[in-house]
Amino acid sequence: VPGNVAVLAGRFLYVGQRGEETFEAAEVLRGDGRHMIPGLGDIHLHIESSMITPKTFSHGILKNGGTTVVSEPHEMANVFGLEGVQAMIAASEGCPADILYAIPSSVPATKLETTGGEIGIAEMDELMKMD
Repeated sequence: VPGNVAVLAGRFLYVGQRGEETFEAAEVLRGDGRHMIPGLGDIHLHIESSMITPKTFSHGILKNGGTTVVSEPHEMANVFGLEGVQAMIAASEGCPADILYAIPSSVPATKLETTGGEIGIAEMDELMKMD
C-alpha cells in the first residue's frame, strides 16, 4: 500500500496515506516501489549450534531482516551448566541485534546423560535474577 511512514527513536510512529501526516521530517528516505516490514524475530533457536559467536550471529540475522532472537542455550548448559549459560549471555552484550535468552529447563534431559552440566531449580532461580 503506498503511503508514508514516520519513525521515532527506532520505532514506527505513524503509517498512513500520503498527505495525511503532520510531521516535520528530520530525514526523508525515498522508498518508492519498495516494501517495508518491521524487524523479524525468531523466538526459539540455539546460537551455539551455529558454531559462531553471538556477535557474529547477530550480524548475520540483521543482514536478512532479523532484529531479535530468543536463544535457548541448552548445548552450553549440557556441558558447562550455569557458567556456560552465563557466558553465552555475557557474549551477547553489545551485539547489534537484540538477543534474549530462555532458561534451559531439562539439563540433563535424562539421568542417563553424563555430559557434565546441570540446570536445576537453584540454577534456574539464579538465571531469573539476571538482567
